[in-house]
Amino acid sequence: MRKIRKNVASLGERMKKAREKKGWSIDDLAREAGNPANILKSVETDKTMPPVALILQLSRTLKLNMEAEEPADGKKASNNRVKSHKTRQGWLLMLIRP
Repeated sequence: MRKIRKNVASLGERMKKAREKKGWSIDDLAREAGNPANILKSVETDKTMPPVALILQLSRTLKLNMEAEEPADGKKASNNRVKSHKTRQGWLLMLIRP
């Protein structure tokens, strides 16, 4: 069984907060993101873990950073891990930008 971190907002919670901040309904988000409303609703309620492509689409649509704010255990990543992560992010951004 998977542990759920309670002190970090879940993907669904963050998505819902960003959607409501824009004043959008779930149907508005579905139209903007080009995904069915029932799938977005299940992601928002944390019933479904979306594929990476959907996470990227939602982050672009909602202009939301999908990285966790703080790790649950309060530990910081090592410098090597942070550097590696930034390198991967750079490559990913190069691939998805038109």
